[in-house]
Amino acid sequence: MKKITEFVIRVIDLLEAEGRVVKRAAVEYALAVLMWLGALLLFVAATAVLAVALYVALAQVAHRSVALVLVAAFLLLVGGACAYLGKSVLRKRSEP
Repeated sequence: MKKITEFVIRVIDLLEAEGRVVKRAAVEYALAVLMWLGALLLFVAATAVLAVALYVALAQVAHRSVALVLVAAFLLLVGGACAYLGKSVLRKRSEP
């Protein structure tokens, strides 16, 4: 009976230690996700401000519709570059 009691106590201690490790990993993961979301928000805001500034500058020298087309092309290029970089990073991560 004593050996069973010791075994149960050791298993409980192990579960407690593993629980602490899992909790720490979950907190680190949540912080990393929040940092990525913050960076994404800042990137979107910076791109929007850059697009508006580009439109204002182009609207002074070209027709508004031409300026809008050029800004849209710029945003498509930025979006395509982000998609390409994201895809290449995921591809490298999945390779052994």
